[in-house]
Amino acid sequence: MDKGALFCPLVAFLIYYNNLDGDFVYDDSRAILTNPDVQLKTPVSELFNNDYWGTPITSPNSHGSYRPLTVLTFRLNYLMCGLKPNSFHMVNNLLHSAITYLVYQLSSYVLPNRKSRLFASLIFAVHPIHTEAVSGIVGRADLLCTLFYLSSILIYIKFLKLSGREQYKYNIKISILNKYNNIYCHQTAATYNLCCHEKDRCSLSCLFHIINSAEWTNLSGFKIHLLLTAFAGAAMISKETGVTVLLICICIELLHNKKSLLNLLSFSTSLLLLVLIRCYIMGHEMPTFAKADNPAAKHEHVLVRTMTFFYLPIVNFYLLLFPKWLSYDWSMESIPLIETITDYRNIFTALFYFSIFQMLQINLFNRKKCSTLNYKRTKFKYKYFYKNKYNPSNFNTSLVNKSNIYSKVEVFNKRDRHSIKNCNVHASNTIDNNETSVKLNNYRLRSDTKLGVNNYNESVVNNKLYTNRRTLSERRHFELFDRECDKLILCLLLMTVPFIPATNLFFYVGFVVAERLLYIPSIGFCYLISYGMFLLENRLFYQNVKLSKSIMTFMIIIYSFRTLQRNNDWKNDESLYRSGIAVNPPKSYGNLGSILTSQGRLKEAEWSLKKALQYRPNMAEVHYNLGLLLQTSDRYKEAIDSYKMAIHYRPSLAVAYLNLGQLLLSSGHHREGEDVLLQCSDLDGRRVKDKLAHLHAQTSAMVQLGKFFTEQAKFEKARGLFQKAVNNLPQHYPAQGLYNMLGDVLMKLNQTEEAERWFKEALNTKPDHVPAYLTYGQLLSKNRTRVNEAEKWFLKAEKLAPSDPVVQHHLGQFLSENERYKEAADRFTKAVELAPAEYQLLEKAATALRHAGKSVQAELMYKRAVSLRPNDSRSHSNLGAILHLNGRYMEAAKSYEEALRIEPGERTTLSNLKKLHKVMSRS
Repeated sequence: MDKGALFCPLVAFLIYYNNLDGDFVYDDSRAILTNPDVQLKTPVSELFNNDYWGTPITSPNSHGSYRPLTVLTFRLNYLMCGLKPNSFHMVNNLLHSAITYLVYQLSSYVLPNRKSRLFASLIFAVHPIHTEAVSGIVGRADLLCTLFYLSSILIYIKFLKLSGREQYKYNIKISILNKYNNIYCHQTAATYNLCCHEKDRCSLSCLFHIINSAEWTNLSGFKIHLLLTAFAGAAMISKETGVTVLLICICIELLHNKKSLLNLLSFSTSLLLLVLIRCYIMGHEMPTFAKADNPAAKHEHVLVRTMTFFYLPIVNFYLLLFPKWLSYDWSMESIPLIETITDYRNIFTALFYFSIFQMLQINLFNRKKCSTLNYKRTKFKYKYFYKNKYNPSNFNTSLVNKSNIYSKVEVFNKRDRHSIKNCNVHASNTIDNNETSVKLNNYRLRSDTKLGVNNYNESVVNNKLYTNRRTLSERRHFELFDRECDKLILCLLLMTVPFIPATNLFFYVGFVVAERLLYIPSIGFCYLISYGMFLLENRLFYQNVKLSKSIMTFMIIIYSFRTLQRNNDWKNDESLYRSGIAVNPPKSYGNLGSILTSQGRLKEAEWSLKKALQYRPNMAEVHYNLGLLLQTSDRYKEAIDSYKMAIHYRPSLAVAYLNLGQLLLSSGHHREGEDVLLQCSDLDGRRVKDKLAHLHAQTSAMVQLGKFFTEQAKFEKARGLFQKAVNNLPQHYPAQGLYNMLGDVLMKLNQTEEAERWFKEALNTKPDHVPAYLTYGQLLSKNRTRVNEAEKWFLKAEKLAPSDPVVQHHLGQFLSENERYKEAADRFTKAVELAPAEYQLLEKAATALRHAGKSVQAELMYKRAVSLRPNDSRSHSNLGAILHLNGRYMEAAKSYEEALRIEPGERTTLSNLKKLHKVMSRS
C-alpha cells in the first residue's frame, strides 16, 4: 500500500488530537444538548420529519436544514457514550482522517506525481479552514457529506476507467506497442535481448494489470448509476450541498474522451429527482432568515446586492489562501456591503473573475488542440503499422538509426509519458567502452547494453525504451484523462461546483460567509495549489528542487500551527467568542456576555453586553441578556428597561415578555404585568427562529399568570389560563406541573372529580412528580371517608423526597388538621431544620408544639420567628402569648407592647394584654 495513503490520514488525525478535551460549543447546544431527536426522546422515524435542530421540516419556523443522516450519527453517539463531548469529537476526527485518505486517492487521477499528491493531501489535512467543521461538532454534517461526495466521484472514475470502452482503448495501445517491438526484434538481433527481456515494464505491464483487474466491469451501468444516486442521496441528507456531486459526475463525463449520452441523461435525471425530493420535503417553501444573517439579501437596491454577492466568493477564496482571520460567525456587518461602483473591492472582483475566465479559456483551447493532435496520432499509428505489418522487407532499416528510433518511440510513447508539451529532452552520446547513454528529463534509462563499435556505426547502439518515474498505480490513474488541461478543469470544478448553493445565485442563504461550507471546495483548492507548485517546480525551480520543497514545507507548518491554535479557540464558548471579536465584534461581545453571566462573572458580563450594544444597538437578544443580568443583581428598574428595549427591537421575542411580566408582577405593577403576560400568550410565532422555545415561553407566560390569579383568589381566571395552556401544550413541555396546577384550582372551586382527574393525569405523565402527590393528598383529606388514602399519598411523597421541607410541611399540616399534634410537631420541626429561614414553617412548628404541650420548644420557635421578622406585629404578639402561657409575664408584656407599637389598636393583642394585666394584678 502507498505510504502516503497512510501518512496523510495519520497527520489529519493527530493535528486535531488537541480538540478531544473540548466542550460542546456554539450551535452544538441547540443541535445536540436540546435536540430531542438526539437524546432518544422521539422515535427514529421523527428524524426524517424534523430538521437539523429538531423542528418539523415543514414548519415555517424551520431552518430548512434537512440532515437526518447526521442527526442519526449524533443519536448513535448519545446511545453509546451519552453526552460526553470527547466521544463526539473523536468521531469527527476519524471522519476527517477517512476523508483525507479519499482526497489522497482522488489526487491520483488529478495530480502528476506522488510529491504533488502528498503535498495536496497534507495541505487538506492541516488546513485551518476545516477547524469549524472538525472541532465544531455540528460540522459533522459537512464531514459526512464530503465522505459520500468523494466516494461517489471515486466510484464513477473507477467505473469509467475499467469499463469496456476503456479496455478497448488499452487493447489498441498494447497491439500497437507489441507490433512495434516485434518488428524491431525481427530487424535487429543485437537488440533482441534488450527489447524482449529488458523492455519497458511499466509501459506494458501496467496496461496488462489494468485489464486483468476488471471487477468493476462486471457491474452493469444501471447498477452503477443506482449506486451513485444512492451515495449522492446520502450526501444530500447529510448536508444539502451533497447533491452537487452529480454535477461533478456530469462534468467528468463531458471531459472524458468517450462521452455517453445515456450517462449524461441518467445523471441529469437523478439530479433533478433528488432536487425535487428535497423541495417536496421542505413543502416547496424556502426558509426565511433575519436581516442580520445576510444583510445583502435584504438590501433594497439590486446593484448593491449584485456587487456584494459577486465579492463574497473572493472573500472565501482569500480565507482558503490566507486563513489568518477566521471566525465562528460572519453575519451582520462583518463584511461591509459594497454600496457604490467606486468601491475599491470591485477591482478585486473584476480581477478574480477575469483570472477564472482566462484559466478556463486557456484550458478549453488546449483541450481542443490536444483532441486534434490525439486524432492525428491515432490515425498515423493505424496507417503505419497496418501498412507494414510484420514484413521485414517493408520495414525501413534506417528506422534503426538511433535518432530515428527515438523519434518513433517518442511518437508512440509520448502519451504514455503524459507530457505532450512540458517534456524536455536532453540527449548526450558518449562512446566510452562502447557504451552510449541517452538522458531524458524526468525519465530514467532502465538498462545499458554494450555493443561493438562496428555495430554502432551501422545499427542501433544501446537503444532504450524510456520509462517514466511514475509508479504503476500513477500510470494507471492517469489513464482517466489524456489531456493535462482536463485535470486542471476538474480541479476548478471541485472548488466551484460545491460552492454554488452558497453563492445566493438561486436562492438567498442565511449567512454571509460560512467556513464549514468551504470543506468540500477546499479539496479543489488544495489540488490547484499543488498543481501550481508542480508547474513552478518544472519551469522555475528545476535547478533548485530544495526551494520548492521548502515552500511546500513552510506552508504545511504554518497551516498546522494555525489549525492547532483554532482548535484551542473551539474548546469552549468563552475562548471561541473571544477569538471572534476581531471579525464580528457585536455578535462576539454579546455571546461572551451571556457566557460570563452564566459563570457568575457579572461585572465582566455587563461590560461585554454594553460593548456589544455600542457596536449594534438593535440586538434584541443582547438587551434581553442584559436584562437577565440586571435582574440577577436586583437592579429591577434597569432590568425592566432592558426587557422593554428587547421587545422594541424584536416584538416576537416571547422570553422577553415572560421575564418582563414576571418582574412587573413581583414589583407590584400587577396590572401592567398582567397585560404583558397576556400579550406574550397571544404572540404570532410563525416566523420566529426557534419555534419550540417560543411556544414554551408562551405556555410559561400563561402558567405564571395563572399562578398569580390563584394567589389573588381569582380561580376562574386561573382556570381559564391553565385550560388554554393545556389545549396549546407544545412538544416536550413539562406538562405534569401544569396538570397539577389545574387540578389545584379545580379543587379550590370544589370541582373535586375534575380535580382528581387532572391530579391522576399529572402522575401518569410523571410518576415521581412530588407536588401532585401532595395536592392529591390534600384533595382526598377533605373527604373524611378517604383520610387514610390521603395519608398514603403524603407518605409516598415523603418516601420520594424525604429531605424536601415542603413535603414535611404538607404532612405536618395534614396531621395537625387531624389533631395528631405530636406527630405534626415532629414533621414541622424537621421542616424547620431543612429550611431554617422559612418564617411560615417556624410559625406552624411553634403552633404544633404548643398544641402538643411542648411550650418551651414552642417559645424557642416563636423567638426565631421574631428574629426573622422583627417588624411584624404578629410575631411579637405570638411570642407574647407563649411567654404569657409559660408564666413569664414581664417579658410577655414587653412583647405585647412591641406588637402594639408596630400595629396600634390590634384587637387580639389588646385583649391578650388586658388578660395579662389582670393576672399580674392578682399576683
